[in-house]
Amino acid sequence: MPLASRIRLGRIGSVHGLQGEIRLRVPAPLEGAFAGLRRAYLAPDGEEGRPVPIDSSRRHGDVFLVKFQGVNDRNGAEELRGLDVLAARGDLEEAGAAGPFPEDLDGIRVETREGKPVGVLVETLEYPAGALYRVLDGEKEHLIPGAPEIVLSIDLESGRMIIAPPPGLLELNE
Repeated sequence: MPLASRIRLGRIGSVHGLQGEIRLRVPAPLEGAFAGLRRAYLAPDGEEGRPVPIDSSRRHGDVFLVKFQGVNDRNGAEELRGLDVLAARGDLEEAGAAGPFPEDLDGIRVETREGKPVGVLVETLEYPAGALYRVLDGEKEHLIPGAPEIVLSIDLESGRMIIAPPPGLLELNE
């Protein structure tokens, strides 16, 4: 399975202040690496994006306040609303992030540790408390928390995730 060259960090939803800063919620596993990034890519949904230097970024509660080069006021920041913020895989790895990244997981098979097929991972949902994996098995949908006691292993080469679901988790949406 080919690895994605760009990793989605979030979507610009709101601006902060008058100096052109935007608010960005970065997935928890990427926060440390994001703080060291000097470049991001801004893109409409599903596109590769255009490179934009990051002038500054700082924590503000549960989000980062980010100032992109050339965006100097609130109006300029407002024009970025709705764009995805992406980073090059290599830039994240240089900044200390370790994969697998959410984009790497789309399409992998999910099985219990006993070998029972659960379905195919179709989406990684990022929340402040951690990742939630959306897994489809035909018409049935499962939401699998990304907690280490549930997700036992991820093997990108074989395209497989092994889980130990607590009792009742796989029956929740029946």
